Amino acid sequence: MVESSTLTIKNTSATDSVADQIEATTVMNNNGNKAKALNLDNLLPIRNIANHGAVTVELASCDGQLLIVKRLLATDARLRERLEREAHILRKLNHVNIAAFIDYFENQLIYTYIEGAPLDQHLQYFPGFPTSQQKSEKHTNTDDRKDVHCSEELVNIMKDVLLALTYAHDNGVIHCDIKPSNIIVSSTGKAHLTDFGFAKDLDLGAITSPDLRMGTPHYMSPEQFQGYRNDLRSDIYSVGAVFYHMLVGEPPFSQKLFRVLLAQERVELKKLTGVKSELVALVEKALELEPRKRFQSATEMYDALIAIT
Repeated sequence: MVESSTLTIKNTSATDSVADQIEATTVMNNNGNKAKALNLDNLLPIRNIANHGAVTVELASCDGQLLIVKRLLATDARLRERLEREAHILRKLNHVNIAAFIDYFENQLIYTYIEGAPLDQHLQYFPGFPTSQQKSEKHTNTDDRKDVHCSEELVNIMKDVLLALTYAHDNGVIHCDIKPSNIIVSSTGKAHLTDFGFAKDLDLGAITSPDLRMGTPHYMSPEQFQGYRNDLRSDIYSVGAVFYHMLVGEPPFSQKLFRVLLAQERVELKKLTGVKSELVALVEKALELEPRKRFQSATEMYDALIAIT
């Protein structure tokens, strides 16, 4: 399994052959040692993982190494610009808790493959965590999830996410779409933040209209839902929403979500039972509707989590 690597590509001129350019593509380990060279001409799709309109995500292989390919199928200039923006952001980020970026070419983003599962799938393996069928049938009792509440692994997952966010924020990047399906948990239990397709680079101008809501409402802060994407503390809210989901079995605010996001109604969170009071306070602070009342940085939330676990 390759969990963290970067791609170094030799500068090439217009006279270089395609073979020369491909041959120059080399994966480097984090310690700087040269690893296996990738001939991108040998990139072969294995199976489709997801479709998002004009964008598809595929599992692929190249010279015996598994890769994830995010491919733009349409010729839409706006979507191409967004994919190029994502590649620009990913080139800034090289962290053990962020899915490693390899290359961008021909409307394709290439990541290293992480052996594991998205957090929303990973949680189904925890004793007491409600399955999709149980949630749809509303058979779940909070007291039945004590094994989930007591899991050190879940806390460690959130620590990994906060470390990734600290690094991203220090590099001027707001993720803007933190949710269980964008957190990959490897077979060793390490969490990796992925999919920076909606991310905001504070060093670059906006390419998104202020009235365009981008993100996943169940995990979006009220200010992000209302079109404001320049606050690092929006990611703190999203982390709180994911942590709440891990502890309760569903995202916060349930059917009254949009009233909360539109500031139409003050809704109380469902009580976190079976969880130590310090952890409840941490999650509730992250989910404060006003940014000034939340943790002011991922580092502050990480330190608070360390202090109580």
